[in-house]
Amino acid sequence: MDDPTPITNEGKKFVILGTAPTWRLAPWNDPTAVFAGLNDAYLLGLPRFDVWYDLHPFDKFAFTPPGKKKVLGHTIPAGTFVRPMGHLDWLAKQTCPVFLQRPDPRVPHGQLFPREAIEAAFGAWFDSSPAWMLGHAILMGFKEIHIYGIHLATEAEYVKQKPNMCYLIGLAVGAGVKLVVPKESPLLQSSHKYAFEMDPAVPVVAAQRRGEAVQQERQAVEQAWKASCTWYRPQGDPILRGRRTWLEAKAQDLQQAVQWETLKKRALAGA
Repeated sequence: MDDPTPITNEGKKFVILGTAPTWRLAPWNDPTAVFAGLNDAYLLGLPRFDVWYDLHPFDKFAFTPPGKKKVLGHTIPAGTFVRPMGHLDWLAKQTCPVFLQRPDPRVPHGQLFPREAIEAAFGAWFDSSPAWMLGHAILMGFKEIHIYGIHLATEAEYVKQKPNMCYLIGLAVGAGVKLVVPKESPLLQSSHKYAFEMDPAVPVVAAQRRGEAVQQERQAVEQAWKASCTWYRPQGDPILRGRRTWLEAKAQDLQQAVQWETLKKRALAGA
């Protein structure tokens, strides 16, 4: 395989690029930045990149037909990774270092990803490609690392990956690395400062609990009202009947309150 230009850390900053919206905030005009893309992020039209990573096994790729942007989950074989048709051809054309799980003759500038060395330095807990990239950047000696477009905040898979990424960020900071994550990214954000600020979920939980109390009373009143219905009083006790009607309306109001508080919570989280 050809030997691409080696990655140098002297006076440089390593910029990890993901596909979440904050990728646009990367310092594209900074000549001291080494930009690292991953997987099929080139589909975004990145202004530049200096190194690429695709650490997934080539025999586990599921390729999408040309021009098809959306793929339904049930159409993807379990255990595979979605890539656009022509992905291997794109990797083959790159002249920058392309780090792979194992070198492949189809990718001339493919480089063996130093998994063993990274695990020896930081342990075996790696839950995502960005985590491996961060470990690699630290191992290469970069003293300033930026992370753009890596949010890990939406789907269950990403939520599982976030603790590992934050752990490695902590290791980097502890090693004296300057870490830059844009304030627009949720990666190092929480909903509130525990014990010093109110959890934004409290109004939602409060509305839910009021709803549970109303539901319990509804069940008790319903049973009592049904017991009061007789052949000579088929409509049952009028007081219980009125209470039953009021509780039904109250339950609907509280259901709407839960929905409203949930929307407010989401809006605050995105602010």
